[in-house]
Amino acid sequence: MEQTQRGTVGGSSDALMSQISPDNVLEVGRALSAQIVAIRESLRSAQRTRVGPCGDDPISGVATPAFQDRFERTIATHAQHQTELEEAVRRLRATAVVFELGEDAIARSFAI
Repeated sequence: MEQTQRGTVGGSSDALMSQISPDNVLEVGRALSAQIVAIRESLRSAQRTRVGPCGDDPISGVATPAFQDRFERTIATHAQHQTELEEAVRRLRATAVVFELGEDAIARSFAI
């Protein structure tokens, strides 16, 4: 990734980074860090869950693998979103350093 006066450039969070300034970088970092924690906790719980038959009817048993597959794809989608948020937070942290906002403030805002 390339370093510029406004921060780090490159990756899927370019649209976010174009809206970042010294006035909002810490607040955005806090908000995204909180989202990452919430997603991480939800994924831990979801990854231990298995889809079972809805009832004793013959269709439920046949449909269960399809529902499990859909459930696993949904978990994978959310895991990818978490990864993208983590990339954005790394970039925001680097940008906060470039903006010279102070290590203590940066550490408090990017606690993930």
